[in-house]
Amino acid sequence: MIAATRPSNVPPSPGQRYTPPPRPGGTVSPLHIAASALKAMTVRLREQRTRTLAWWKASTPIHGLHWRESTDSLHGHIEDIEVEIKLTRSSRRGPSGWTVGWDTRIRATDRRRLQGLVTIQPSTTEGMRSFLGLEDIQLGEPALDRRYRITGRAPSLIQAVCADEAVRTLLRSPAGLQLQDGMFEMRIAGAATKTLPAHIQAAVEPIRALVGASHRIADRLATRTGLDIVPHTWSHLPRFAGTIHGISVVVAQARKGDGMRILATHRDTIRTELLHQIHDQKQRGIHDEHILVPVETVHPDAVSAAVSKVVAEARTRWTAIQERWRPVTDQTGLVPMPDPEHLLPRFSGRVGKIPISARQNLAEMERYDVVATMAPSDRFPFTIRGRDHHPTSTLSLGDPILDGTVAVFTEGRSEEASEWSPVGQAHARALLARDAVRGNLLAVIKGYTGAHVREGQIIVPVRRVTPERLATAIQDAAALARSLSDQGRTGS
Repeated sequence: MIAATRPSNVPPSPGQRYTPPPRPGGTVSPLHIAASALKAMTVRLREQRTRTLAWWKASTPIHGLHWRESTDSLHGHIEDIEVEIKLTRSSRRGPSGWTVGWDTRIRATDRRRLQGLVTIQPSTTEGMRSFLGLEDIQLGEPALDRRYRITGRAPSLIQAVCADEAVRTLLRSPAGLQLQDGMFEMRIAGAATKTLPAHIQAAVEPIRALVGASHRIADRLATRTGLDIVPHTWSHLPRFAGTIHGISVVVAQARKGDGMRILATHRDTIRTELLHQIHDQKQRGIHDEHILVPVETVHPDAVSAAVSKVVAEARTRWTAIQERWRPVTDQTGLVPMPDPEHLLPRFSGRVGKIPISARQNLAEMERYDVVATMAPSDRFPFTIRGRDHHPTSTLSLGDPILDGTVAVFTEGRSEEASEWSPVGQAHARALLARDAVRGNLLAVIKGYTGAHVREGQIIVPVRRVTPERLATAIQDAAALARSLSDQGRTGS
């Protein structure tokens, strides 16, 4: 070091020790010396930080990251890997004492696949851990189990990731691998500038290996289960979904704890609201005709075997449902089909030439609604309802039984008989007086509370439904539609 005497307002040059002028009386205050040195160091650190940040800001085209003014940091993504670079204060003890400066901190992670998954730290307290009974995840390789303490909420997934050859190579390397909740952090001594791109690649490499391992695990699960990969935002593994032997299946990672959750149903699609509920379930159960099976591992063989079992069970349940509703099929020819919105199956098809549909009512669980639809050319411009529900006098049909049972009014009207034209009245009376029409109409209106004919459809509610009652209602609706189908549309 070269000693020099300089004015108090001029900082020393790098490598030069500053000696302040002597105080009057020939002595220099130690406090004054310390304050001057601190001031000079502060100026030097500020200038170094300013130069480094300016270089980083100008270097964004080189590494592809973005400058974030609010945090004085570089931030961005490299191959979907999130990277953040900041300057941090450092202090080190050297031969001549402590030195203060700047270090470069690089953090890298994949938030979708790795954040919160695993913490890997050097194990320096093996004896203490055993004494205290602390548990960590074992990799099955004694040298690595002694070297690292590994923790996380999904042990089987962590073991599968660490068993990947690329990750295992990192763990065995002299530098080793350290993660904090799935985040890799690298610290470079000093303010890195020209060497920064190389350091970025070195920080990204471990995350790239871990993410690659996660993708390979997902590929094996998809292959073994026969399901498709469905990207998902919050879980470390994607969802897996598809149809196996007519059974809809979804496999999702447990939100809390380890393993996967399997949901299977005979319906065409899995109910969306159930998907949000299964991740925390640990007990096997049946929810709205969906079978839930938890599997406490992500091992492809175990998950595949569980999927096969739950598919077989779902097929057995659907076979039982079909057998229960066989009277409908035997009497009408309609076969039960899974209904994505209801618990009970739906029926759809033709009875004779009449299009028929029958579905469970959303508001009344023990009710089916049967709808028979007439061809547009066969529809008529008036509505028919039960007199009990519409006591207002409308059109008199001249038949005491019909007039006491049904209310007939023009399409879209329900009160004034004067709205009928003479031609319309004559057409309605002639049509409903026909023996086939009259008998079928009375059977439907009197036999099923709330039944009505409107806009070319015959709607028949079936309460306290049984397969036999539903089959009879479908036949009654089809018979009424057939008896009305030979009449042309007559204007009112």
